Amino acid sequence: MCWSRTCERANAMGSAEISIGERIRFHRTASKKTQAVVAGLAGMSEDYLGQIERGLRTPTIDKAVSTCSAPGFRAAAPAAAATSRSR
Repeated sequence: MCWSRTCERANAMGSAEISIGERIRFHRTASKKTQAVVAGLAGMSEDYLGQIERGLRTPTIDKAVSTCSAPGFRAAAPAAAATSRSR
């Protein structure tokens, strides 16, 4: 599964090294939600969310926050990731 590779990367590099897309995919799969569900909750297309998860697109801060705080879906907040990266 994709999320297991993300866990391996997190352990190898430290969680601050994981992209927002990888974080979203990890939490989406862990919560057993489809891209369609999370994209709908976040107000974006399924295709756009898939591109974010694959690292092909970088979401705006607004889109990252809306995705991470979508109802019933909690991913690591983008601000927390940026803060831990700067330490």
